[in-house]
Parts: sequence; structure tokens; C-alpha cells
Amino acid sequence: MKKSNLNEEIEKLVNLFITALQNEIEAQRKFASHSYILKDGHKVGTTDTGFLYEFTFDEDLRTLEDVPVEIETPDEIAMGLVVGVDGDRVVLSLESFIGDIVEIVKMRAATYFLLEELIKRLEEKSRKESSSAISVFYPDANTDETSDPSSFSLLIDSNIANEYQIDAAKAVCSQKVTFVWGPPGTGKTETLAYAAANLIAQGEKVLILSNTNMAVDIAMYKTLNYLKSEKDYFDGKFLRLGVPRLAEMQEYPWAIPSYVGRDKHSSLYLSIAKIEDETKSLLYKIRGNGGKKTRATASRRLLDLRNKLRELRQEAYKIESKLVQNANLVACTVAKSAIAVEVYSRRFDSVLIDEASMMYLPYIFFAASLAKGRVGIFGDFMQIPPITQSSTKVFDLLARDIFRETGIYSPERAGETPRLKILRKQYRMPKTVVDLVNDRIYGGNLESDESREVSITGDELRFYDTGSLEPKCFHEANSNSRMNFLSAIISFGAAFEALKKGAKTVGIITPYRAQARLLKSALKSMKLDPAIISVATVHTFQGNERDAIIFDFVDDNPLPLGLLLHSHGATLSDDVSEPERLLNVAITRARKQLTFVGNFRYLEERADEGSLLRFVLTKIRSEKFIHPIQFNSSYINNLIDHFPGLSFYNDFAEGVLTLLKDITRSSEGIKLIQPSRAQLQFFRYVLNPSIESSQEFNALDMTILQNNLKLVKLISSKKVPYFIWIIDGKIISVFDILNRQNPISFRIEDQKIASALLYILPHDTDKVSTDVFDAKTYCPECGGKLELVVVKGIYIARCSDAGCVSIPASAKMIEAILEEKGGECPLCGGKLKIRRGKRGLFVGCSNYPACVWTAELNDILR
Repeated sequence: MKKSNLNEEIEKLVNLFITALQNEIEAQRKFASHSYILKDGHKVGTTDTGFLYEFTFDEDLRTLEDVPVEIETPDEIAMGLVVGVDGDRVVLSLESFIGDIVEIVKMRAATYFLLEELIKRLEEKSRKESSSAISVFYPDANTDETSDPSSFSLLIDSNIANEYQIDAAKAVCSQKVTFVWGPPGTGKTETLAYAAANLIAQGEKVLILSNTNMAVDIAMYKTLNYLKSEKDYFDGKFLRLGVPRLAEMQEYPWAIPSYVGRDKHSSLYLSIAKIEDETKSLLYKIRGNGGKKTRATASRRLLDLRNKLRELRQEAYKIESKLVQNANLVACTVAKSAIAVEVYSRRFDSVLIDEASMMYLPYIFFAASLAKGRVGIFGDFMQIPPITQSSTKVFDLLARDIFRETGIYSPERAGETPRLKILRKQYRMPKTVVDLVNDRIYGGNLESDESREVSITGDELRFYDTGSLEPKCFHEANSNSRMNFLSAIISFGAAFEALKKGAKTVGIITPYRAQARLLKSALKSMKLDPAIISVATVHTFQGNERDAIIFDFVDDNPLPLGLLLHSHGATLSDDVSEPERLLNVAITRARKQLTFVGNFRYLEERADEGSLLRFVLTKIRSEKFIHPIQFNSSYINNLIDHFPGLSFYNDFAEGVLTLLKDITRSSEGIKLIQPSRAQLQFFRYVLNPSIESSQEFNALDMTILQNNLKLVKLISSKKVPYFIWIIDGKIISVFDILNRQNPISFRIEDQKIASALLYILPHDTDKVSTDVFDAKTYCPECGGKLELVVVKGIYIARCSDAGCVSIPASAKMIEAILEEKGGECPLCGGKLKIRRGKRGLFVGCSNYPACVWTAELNDILR
């Protein structure tokens, strides 16, 4: 490519990057005014800039690490930034102390801030500074002659690296641009660390970047394992910029700028610590029961101390910033590199980018521009690409990964790319699991380490088939996300089963946020350590791994296969679809055991030909890994026993009677969420003869029951296939009645699960009135005549055709039925009107007050 044409292409590309980022910023601003509710907060430590807090959250947290946040407590506003998001937990670094235990706060996050800063960096870069970035995006522009990497000699030996990792490290250390394709479990980050250590040994200055603080920590920790004996380490020349999340980083304190700064300027850091302690003490006084004058004095002193603390921290920041500017090895998030002047104002000999396939292309371009010489790009283009909020995507620039952008989108193309190295030997997964993805996704490139140990009893791969349970899948109220009660219950039980059989850690993965929310609420209710059992969507679980993985498909009747599983059936020579990449991520998280949960027949009938899902299902069937889950078996009882507050009723009448008792005892409100097409036919089952004749039914207080039923908030929705009763905000009773030969019901009594379901299920916006039945005198199901009957003092409109439908009769419905029968006032011939008195319903004349005739309703019915 000619130089003039190249300049035009680069300018055009950068302008496209900026436009795409501006569109994304506009989309993210929609969430800027949204306040996230964070709960169960507690201080977990301190940093050089403030205090570390960990909170839990229930809703979807749309934010990235290193994003500035504003925290609102009942007493004050605290500023800080996001350090890490893991499952349903977020770690924040706050400038001020807000207490040791913080029950609840509001958080506002300026997610777009990082992208605004990235735009500034892109606008500042000259063409000369972008030469390495140009070499990444335009391979033809790199005219430098490169020797054969295989002949290159590494200065540091490794007793753990295999031949593929050594070959890749040689390429990174000798070529201008190297792509390293590291499928799951192949030691991609270990290879990056080995290359970084050798570059340092060559006398180069190296920058390591990744998406998250945890990923940066792992890369830095592995690199320091090679360099821990070097004098430069103890001189503060190998530094981790940012807040470490990995506990093992404590083994390398000299890699933390504040530790090095404290060693060189101890008096400054002692002053900071002293003021921090005093601010904590003053805050306790302000929040205590002291007098008004005492609190006012403490508040003034606190303000002075915080101003002084801000000045001292600024001094400490300058010291630490200078340390980073002079370091030979720096590791931080890619977002931090674009906002930290000590990083973006300098150039490094080599820049190594981990998890690059998940990184926005503008970040890749910027990161590569920080390199004077070499760029190493590590990732797996067969996993999830970058995630965007913007619906107006400029040529999908932000949704494309760097591998595909440079023409590497399949195993075949990878083999034809000279500057790409493939890591082939995987150490994570059992071979049975690897075989599910090796051919379809990785072109047969993966080799399994046969020496790996498996310490879980039972099959390494299995499919819990829920088909015989006839589960139903439905949409969340305010989105297209999905949930499935029965598959969630089985998945939860499968996780505990894996622990019992030897797994130390278990991950439950689902394609849908709504299902993840339900499962997380169950874990919270049991107060389980998320390090042992964790729940996440596939998108948020990428980069993690567990001994045992439970993948909950969720999709089932009556909905079609969801877009997250519906592949276009691409062949190896084509681009693998995003649903296939999602499924690949889920499969490759398992270290020892993989369990699928879903309706096998439903999935098999809908899986696209040639897709990864089709291949997986065929493999599972041929290898006989299917385990049918059936009602009334000890196996399912063992699985469902673990779900908190769950009672399963094999006898449908028992479930109905339990519901009626719950309604009678209710004191805080009742909701009934039902399918739109149901038209109240649930009451047909409430009043069937077996229930009416039972002792439990006759023992109910009918007056209280009738009064509470009148207060039921009815919500009708096309989205739900069940009748779902929510009682007092803590009891969930689910009845699967429609289009089912054997109705089932189950009950969950748990506050946290109920709260999650109240968020997921339809609410006020879907509320409908029962007025559509008020003037009807015919059965909405079969068209037969409705008759009025009295059951335990409750007026019921019952179908004359063998009791097809039974529903509580409203006043207007009673009037319509009486008029249909020719009823009229015996004194003046007026229409009969139903009125309510102190003793209940009675019949009056429509010409009242001119006509004062009345009668008991029961007398009229007789």
C-alpha cells in the first residue's frame, strides 16, 4: 500500500473509531442517570487513594472497571471508582470512609467517561506514534524484515512451558506484531508472562494490558514468578498500577506503587494513615447519639481533615506516578492506560495485550500505539466478542474483535497467517468435554493433557433431560430475557450434587439474565460463598473456570429456540455464529465435569443443522450421556431438596389447599399473575369436588378467605404460562394447569427469591380488570349458560355444562344472570340491582329511592 493511501486509510479508520465511540457514549448516557441499589456493604481494606468496599447487587450492573462512581449514603456523597465486578458483587474504591458496615447505598456510574477519555487519546496520537498500531491493523504496511522466530534464543528458561508456548514466546520476543491464539486451557496467560519476562531480560520496557483487574493480576503474578529474584523488583521497577484483586499478589508487595512509595517516604504515608483513622473516629461521632454541638464540631473537623487528606494523597500520587513512569514493567487495565497520564504519556518497547478478542478495536489501536517496537496480541476469537450498548453501530466496529478485523476468523485462516501462533495443548478440560468443541470450533487443533487428574465421581459429561417434567419457559416482564422455574430448580440441585461428589467449585451458567437473577437469589438466601457456587450469564462468566459447570439451557416450550442458541449453522470455512461462541464459552469453563440441563427433545428438534448445538446433542445421544429427570423419583427429590423454601406437590389438591390456607393467613397483600387466555379458570380447580369435600377445605374460615380473595391484585399477561400467586411478598405458589394432562404445583417460601421474582414477573403495567366478565351470562370456554351457586357463603358463577368453568361472581354478573332469567322487582317491575349491606349482598330495585323493595339474595336464588 502506498504511503499516501495508507495515511488516508489510517485517518479514516481513526475517525470511524471516534464516531463509533461517540455513538456508544450516547447509548451509555441513558444509564448514567440510573441509580443502582447496592446492599450488604462492608469495608474490605484500604488503598493508596482511599477505602475498599464490597457490595452485592440484584439488578444488571452495566458498568466497567475503573469507571468513576458517586455513592449516596443517608449521610453523605462519596466519590470513587469501580475496582471489580464479579457475579453479583462489586468492589469499589472510595475516597472517603463511609463506615465499616453499610447496609444500603445508591450508586451512579459514569460509564461513558472512559470512552470520552479514549477519544481524547486517539485525537492526540500522531502518525509516528501510531506506527505499531498501523502494523497491527495493516499487515502490508510492515516492511521490516523478520527473522525466523524458531531460531530465536530466549534468555529465560521455563520448566513448565510446552513447545507451543515456547514457540509463541519466541515469536513475541522477535517479531514486530504477533497474534497468539490461545483456546481455553492452553496457557495463554502463562505464555504472555513467559514472553514478558524474556522481553524484560532483553532490556526492554514492557506494558501488560487486559480488560479486568483480575486478569491483569493473573498476568502480572505469573510474570513476577519469573522475575521475583531480580534486583529491579525490589527497586520498584516492576509495578502493578491499579487496585489488585488477586489475593496472591500480596506475595509481591514491591510491585505495588504505594508500598514502594511508603518505603521511600514513610512520614508522608504515616500522616495519611493517621488522618484516615481520625476521620473514621469523627464519622462515628457524627452518626452517634452525641449532642447537636458535638456533631457540629466533629463535622467541621471532618471537613478540614478531608481537605488535608486530599492534599497529602495528591503528594503520594505524584510520588507513585513518577515510579510508574520510570518502571521497566507496568501492568494495568486497558481502560486505566487511557486515563493514567503516567502510562499514556510514555512509550514502551513492547506492549502485550491479554484477552484481546474481548477488547474494543479503538482500545487495541490505542494500546498498540504505546509500543515503540513490538506488540503481542493474545486471545481466542472463538469466544465472545466485545459487548456494546449502541444500536447504531458504525460498521459494527465496536462489536468486532481484532482477530476477525485482521482476517483471522477460522482455524483454516489461522493456519494461513504467518504472524499467528497457535497454542494447541490444553490442560483444563476432560477429553470428553474437549471433544464437544475441538472439531467444530477449533478445527481439531486441541491436544489434551492425558496426565491431568479428575477427582469428581461419576460421568465427566452428562445431560439432565427435563422433558418428562414438561417445563415451561417464559419472558421477563420488561425484556426478552427468559426464565424457566423447573430447569432452575434442577440446575441448583445439580450444583450441590457436584459438590457432594468431589467438586471444590461449581459454576451455574445460563444464557439469560432473568434465569441468573432467580438462581442468584436462591444462593443469597442460603448465604453460600460465591467462591464455592457462583451463578452468571455466559457473557459475564467468560474468563472464569470451575471444577464443575452446570449449563442451564432455559429454552423450552411454549417459546421458540432463543436467539442466544439459534445458530445459522455455519461451516468451518465460514464465520462461527455468536450463539455457537456463547455455547463454546459455557462448555470450556469446566475443569472436571460438565452438566447440561434442558429438554433434550425440544432442543434436538430445533437445533440448526451443522451447528455446534446440533453436534453436542448428537454426541451426547450417541455416547448415552442422557439422564432423564422424572417426577415421583428419589433422584429428582434429591435434586430439588436443595432449593430454599421449595415444596413440590405431586397431589395437585394438596397444593391448592395449601394455597387457600396461605390466602386465609395473608396480611400484607396478594397478587395473582395468570396467562391472558386463562380468563380466571384457575377457580375451576379450586372448587372441584375432591377439594370441596376435604376436611382441610371445610376447616377454612370462609369469611376471611372471601374477604382476602376480594383484595387479590389480578395481573394478566401474555408472557406467563403459569398461574403464579404471590402472597405477602414472600410466598410464591406456582400452578401449571393449562394444556397439561397432569397439573402440578409447587410453593417457594423465601423472601429473597420472592423479591427477585417480583422484579422478573409482570407487575402494574400488565394489570387487567375482571370487568370483561361482569355482564356475561355465558361460559367463556364453551358458551354454556352460567348458573349462580353458593359455596360456603361465596357466590359462584358455574357453567351448566358439567362445571366447565367456575369463577367468583361479581355484582354485575349476578345482575345479568338474574335479568337473563326474567327477574324483576315485584312492586314496580324495575330491574334487580345487587347491593352490599352490613350483612353482605342483598337485592334491591333499580328505581330506588322511589321504590324501597329489598330481598335476601339467597331467597331470590331459591
